[in-house]
Amino acid sequence: MGTGVRVFFQNIVVGLQINGLGGNVDDQGFGQRISIPRANGNSIGYVGQPGSIFFASSTASCESYHSTPGVVASILSVDASSGYFPQSAIDSLFGSSGQLAVGVWQICYLPLSAVFGKNTGLSITVQRWVAGLEVNAVTMAGGIRSFVPARPSNQIRTMNSNGAVCSSSCQPDTVTLIDSGVECWRSTLSAVFPRFVQKDTGYLNDTDRLATFAPGLFKVCFRPSNRSVAVVDQYVETGVTLTVQNLNLVLFVNIVQQLPAQNYPRPLVTMPLAYGNLISLPRAGMFSLIDGRLDCTSFPATSDYAETALETSAGLFQLPEAYIDSVIESTTAGNFFQICFAADLDSVMLTGTGLS
Repeated sequence: MGTGVRVFFQNIVVGLQINGLGGNVDDQGFGQRISIPRANGNSIGYVGQPGSIFFASSTASCESYHSTPGVVASILSVDASSGYFPQSAIDSLFGSSGQLAVGVWQICYLPLSAVFGKNTGLSITVQRWVAGLEVNAVTMAGGIRSFVPARPSNQIRTMNSNGAVCSSSCQPDTVTLIDSGVECWRSTLSAVFPRFVQKDTGYLNDTDRLATFAPGLFKVCFRPSNRSVAVVDQYVETGVTLTVQNLNLVLFVNIVQQLPAQNYPRPLVTMPLAYGNLISLPRAGMFSLIDGRLDCTSFPATSDYAETALETSAGLFQLPEAYIDSVIESTTAGNFFQICFAADLDSVMLTGTGLS
């Protein structure tokens, strides 16, 4: 039986990459059906021909929109040199106070010299359940692209779209970490990948299992238990990612080894708010202490990192005292920093470890 409906295959816009992993709703896609948290700091990479994209209602036609100022306020123009959209423009649409409401939107394409938009067959879902993760008191990149060491006793909890961390009201919501090639909604997901249930403290339980994870980038899937959603037994896509790293950073503060510590307390380093502290490592590299909400991958800038120097008496690589003092001078008691580390300037700086 015929339908009278035409199908057009386009190769103009192939897909979008959300927070480094695609954000795919299923493993057959390469950015065609994506999910993104309603939060500041998302990164969106573009795969397609030169031009711009905008977002329209799921029931509208892209071709009914045109580029007259004020008609389409959600136009994103890709940076040709990086392949990513400008951060300020992304935050204006998908940030905590962004223009696009929670729900499904279709992705439309606007050619370089065109007036009217074109349909692409791509969609993006703005979700509010998980806006990020707090890992060991660190909310790297707002918690959207977090790092965690592959060791026991990490402390992890979810954050909502207002940036608030999860408390006892979230229990017993469930989070699972899955490979990039698997879709969150599969009913067999919990039988293959470990589940982390929110405890009454708001932290995920049984995070010791992260010590068995192979290093790599994982998707964060979420299953709310006491929220008003259509299907509470299935996980939903979040667009949030977590990188498990096995750097196994060893750190001495004033001669006392704090990482890794005995009995595997959470990876948190404590240092007195005073000048003259000594931080040493048994390996050379680039070391940086930055605000716990910033992104290690955006560092180091020339003034934001310190290169370790060999201390011959103990065989350790010591950080310059002037660098540590400069951090002390700019902070107050109780502030959290995150430790960024790389073997050299060509490596990405990351750890997922906090310092107070």
